[in-house]
Amino acid sequence: MNTDLTDVKIGLRSMPGLSETLENPPDELVQVTQAVLKDGSRFTGSLLRGKPHGDGVQCRMDGQVYDGSFHHGLMQGYGVLCSDDGTRYEGQWWQDRVHGEGHLIQADGSSFHGQWADDNKSGAGEQKWPDGTSYQGQFRLNLKHGFGEYSSALGAVYQGNFVEDCMEGEGRYIFTDGRIYTGGWKAGHMHGAGRMSWPSGATYEGCYEEDLKSGEGTYTWANGQVYKGQWKQGRQHGKGTLIDAANSTEIKGEWNQGKPVTETLETKEAVD
Repeated sequence: MNTDLTDVKIGLRSMPGLSETLENPPDELVQVTQAVLKDGSRFTGSLLRGKPHGDGVQCRMDGQVYDGSFHHGLMQGYGVLCSDDGTRYEGQWWQDRVHGEGHLIQADGSSFHGQWADDNKSGAGEQKWPDGTSYQGQFRLNLKHGFGEYSSALGAVYQGNFVEDCMEGEGRYIFTDGRIYTGGWKAGHMHGAGRMSWPSGATYEGCYEEDLKSGEGTYTWANGQVYKGQWKQGRQHGKGTLIDAANSTEIKGEWNQGKPVTETLETKEAVD
């Protein structure tokens, strides 16, 4: 998923500064229908000592147009900045930086609406991509960070905690094939205690390590058969017990790579 804001910064920040002044600027606030600043940009609006101050429109040499509020030559307050490639930001500014609530539409059709701090997505927001992928939740320094919900274009959904753009902590993931996992995550992988269920009715509850069943866990097949014991790299490995409730039998022993190597068969009387 793309959450890098580098291209956005290029679109918003590759512009001449606003600190240039006119020749012999007046000390009072004046309205101009069109002034050419020393950087070559054309400006309509309020000027103070030759710098945009108050509401105005600035057309820059690189094709960018800013329509909004200025403060001593800096974009500050509410404003709209458009680039000739189709990038458009509308929202709050502070000292020439995107800061506060705002809505960004990028040239590729992706968008972000939410909180900004010093040109970075920070706080609550919603990001959408052209293929239908979306994320709604917390951001920090342009990355998904905190609680949020991510929905992929293919239909997978994750709801839970993120750390620097990766699923980490507690979360729930619905796979496109119908599986549902609820539990721990680390660096984008199922890790720690968790529970997986399959559309067939099978379930696993226990430990995971990098997406694979590992450690102690219990797997229950749809037919009621149960394995309780140790796992390694997704397979039964170590001590375990296979319980067949339908036939009132238990197989206890050592397992290696998913197969029993030593076993003891126990038969229990059925209980009505």
